[in-house]
Amino acid sequence: MTQILKTDIIPIEYDENTKESALELKKLLEQNPLFFKTVLKKYPKISYLKRKHSFYLQTNEPINILERMYNGNIDNCNKKDWLDKEAGRALLLYTINKKIKGQYDFSELEEDTINQFIAYGYIHETKAYDKIDSYLLNMTKHQQEKIEEWLYNKYSFELLNYLIEDQYQKIVQRLLSDSEEKIEETISTMIRITSEEELLIEGEEQACTIYMSPEEIDSLCKEFLIKIDSTLNLYNLFCEAKKTGVFIEEAKDKKIIENDIDIDDWCCFQHKDGTWYIYSPKTGTILDSIYKIHEFVHYIINKAPTMLEENIYALKELPSLFFEGLMRRFLIDKGYSEEEIEKDKLSRELGISKMSSVLLDILFYIEQISNGERITFEQELMKQEEIKKLYKKLEPDQEISLDSLKENVLWTIKNSIEELIEDPLFVEETYPYIIGYKYSKILLKRTKQDKNVIANMINIIPEIKTLTTTESLNRLGLISPIEQNSKQYKKELK
Repeated sequence: MTQILKTDIIPIEYDENTKESALELKKLLEQNPLFFKTVLKKYPKISYLKRKHSFYLQTNEPINILERMYNGNIDNCNKKDWLDKEAGRALLLYTINKKIKGQYDFSELEEDTINQFIAYGYIHETKAYDKIDSYLLNMTKHQQEKIEEWLYNKYSFELLNYLIEDQYQKIVQRLLSDSEEKIEETISTMIRITSEEELLIEGEEQACTIYMSPEEIDSLCKEFLIKIDSTLNLYNLFCEAKKTGVFIEEAKDKKIIENDIDIDDWCCFQHKDGTWYIYSPKTGTILDSIYKIHEFVHYIINKAPTMLEENIYALKELPSLFFEGLMRRFLIDKGYSEEEIEKDKLSRELGISKMSSVLLDILFYIEQISNGERITFEQELMKQEEIKKLYKKLEPDQEISLDSLKENVLWTIKNSIEELIEDPLFVEETYPYIIGYKYSKILLKRTKQDKNVIANMINIIPEIKTLTTTESLNRLGLISPIEQNSKQYKKELK
């Protein structure tokens, strides 16, 4: 006998055989009445008996009717928070990573599945149930952008805190593995040094116009190595490297392809078999000699044995930056145009300044996390308002609106998130350039009065991976970063 079970949403048609299913279905509908009123509005009733003019369910069919409608899951969609904090930030991570790299990483889920998860969350929170079919089955580009914007606004700070906590742990475990300093002092020092280098220089890179053949470049490198090292050890190592094919000029070289690495600039890399090589894509200018010396020093350091399987040392860029500076001076002393050679120095300083600008924002976030604080929009806006007050004293006629402060907060957050997703090792790979360049300037200045500076650096190259930061600084006659407020240090930088 046909019976009708009334609900506030939609009538349910059933008989004695389907009565239990109908009652269970009523409970399900009442869990989310707005949802079902929307998605079932075109049906006059739900029926377990008749297909015509109804939303038909077969006898004993699972009452999860969203399986029929859009292959979804009502149990999940009915959660108070469809996306919890961890799931939300993970989906945001996948989405931003896809925009940066053109593909989803870190997940075995298909792109459609990820987009569907995000759409569920958006529909659940915004109650856009009437858009279920279009969002889940025929999503337009505009709809996808709208959903991704919602996801970013809701979970960006969750993701930022997660990424910054990861960077903080990397500093503790990796950058401090060879340091005697306390974490608070180290972060404070990193902020100070980075803020100084951020203001290093302004300008635009310029192309060098002194063209040279690879043979001329090698000749200059050999002459330089003979001049700075009377033992000829560096010269002999360079000749051996040339002879054994250490320098690779083509990106399609078998050794690069076998390693499946993506490189587009000069670098020192390790092959699967443990051998170190230098990718040296010639520019055809005299600056190739500077790049070659920089990477050659990395090669000597990297191929030297170390007791640690992986040792992240804060001074790893110092020797290369020091010798590239010496190479510039050598070329100028030989009579090459100082204006042309200084173009490389300008390029280096612009790069350091740009790195420092991005790193500084991240280091301030790391400092917050190290103090047990979470990063929030409200806190960041308060900081911007404090900066506004200081700026107002300098430029009393300049007005800064609240909207512009908010935009600055959101831009900095977005920039930091994207940088850390694109390069999870950003801090430990960037900071060595910044501190290394600062120390190299001090040492290069000293070489004009003290010839032992160069000899000390040459001697430390094969050992620097096995030394603590403090030991390296002592060997080079440098003070530790914690002591860098001294008058002597400031005087040397002038």
